[in-house]
Amino acid sequence: MKLFRVFVLPAALLLAGLVSCSRTHRVDVIPSPEKVCVRSARVPLSDLGEAQCRLNASLPAEGYVLRIGKKGVRIAAADSAGLFYARQTLAQLAEADGTVPLGSIKDAPRFPWRGYMLDASRHFIEKEKVFEVLDYMARYKLNKFHWHLTDTDGWRLEIDGWLELTGIGALGNRSDHGAPARYYSKEDVREVIAYAAARHIEVIPEVDMPGHASAANRAYPEFDGGGSERLPSFTFNVGKEETYAFLSDVLSCTAEQFPGAYIHLGGDEVDFAGKAWAQKPEIMELVAREKLDGLQGAEAWFDRRMQQVVAGLGKTAALWCDVVDYGLPTDGTLLYWWRHDRKDMLERCLEKGYATVLCPRHPLYFDFIQDEGLKNGRTHRGNEYVGPCSLEDILAYPESEEGAFRDGKVSPLVVGLEACLWTELVQNGKRVDFMTFPRLAALAESAWSQPQNKDWTCFSTLLDREYALYERAGLWYYDRRNPGLHDEYCAD
Repeated sequence: MKLFRVFVLPAALLLAGLVSCSRTHRVDVIPSPEKVCVRSARVPLSDLGEAQCRLNASLPAEGYVLRIGKKGVRIAAADSAGLFYARQTLAQLAEADGTVPLGSIKDAPRFPWRGYMLDASRHFIEKEKVFEVLDYMARYKLNKFHWHLTDTDGWRLEIDGWLELTGIGALGNRSDHGAPARYYSKEDVREVIAYAAARHIEVIPEVDMPGHASAANRAYPEFDGGGSERLPSFTFNVGKEETYAFLSDVLSCTAEQFPGAYIHLGGDEVDFAGKAWAQKPEIMELVAREKLDGLQGAEAWFDRRMQQVVAGLGKTAALWCDVVDYGLPTDGTLLYWWRHDRKDMLERCLEKGYATVLCPRHPLYFDFIQDEGLKNGRTHRGNEYVGPCSLEDILAYPESEEGAFRDGKVSPLVVGLEACLWTELVQNGKRVDFMTFPRLAALAESAWSQPQNKDWTCFSTLLDREYALYERAGLWYYDRRNPGLHDEYCAD
């Protein structure tokens, strides 16, 4: 297993005091630090010995101050995450030739939520590739790994007492419905969570409901709420009390496995089932009994009930923005705005007071191609041409998103950014690489760095170093300087 660990330095860093220096605003670090004051003079990092590190509660969360002098280095940080991120900065400073500049760097993230989502349902992604992605997330100071574990093509999470979820629900994938069952065991999950925690990354599991439920319904058809001809068995039956018992059990087991603060419930695209619910007597009885506003009222009732289940487990429920009008409590709910063509949904998320993650298709869906001329990847949503989600587009975000701003400043309800890699067209680890790198670096630049510090010319120059790093690590990355370097179809 080839894993990238160059960023993990010994807790090396000692003191020399703040040196006087001619001010330089940039250093060779992704993402760009907030404030930089360094000299051109450099010293070998190996000469600086062990460091002095201390916590300083007056600094921003995850922030740090890194001071490098001829006699050593010291770090002050708000928390252990800040100490870790300071070491990532120091590691990048030393990568070229083992030397680091004299001076100081004061840094803190722009957003507390800096996320990457990996869909393991459509095509199963090997645990070793997950580890590798986490390594690069740590390098770029990303801190939320959103793991999409259940959907129409496969159920990938082991759940106590419901063996057919992995015995039947984990069979097949988007390319091969007859493929052997693939899923993450409870031990796999423990390993991933521990690996992520060591890199100050929180793992957010997603168990999609009430739509995108076909894999679960193949395993347990008694909970099937129906679907469409194109997407049969797409929903859970929200009118059956047995469905709630089943899903509550699933969420309880999920909460036991994942110690983080969030469980993602999905909640999107339930309308893909068409009018199937109207044919389910249990659902129509629910509508009548609770005096709900039709089928959409039944969906909202389900979402509110499952949010309460998650809250009872001591977690915050995360959902896609489709549920914005369903009356979920703002305290205990996190919404993801993904519909780039529905600015009104973002506006309602913020107007109603929901903490919101920005993850619009354009420019933050990594299953879309990243440059014109590439063929294997999405360019459209239905009949709408979305186009590439390019490095330039990602770096320009979220300043390009007018709806996120109030009085010229990003709304305090916007907690951060997340890129999503859906895997309908991502069949293996090579394809994960091709669609993720180097765009992950651009995501980090926009999620961590202050707007005035984002500069395309400087960033693109630093990508030369990243390409070399990816090459040494054996990643199947996309190199825009040489588009044919790695085949975009990524055959095994």
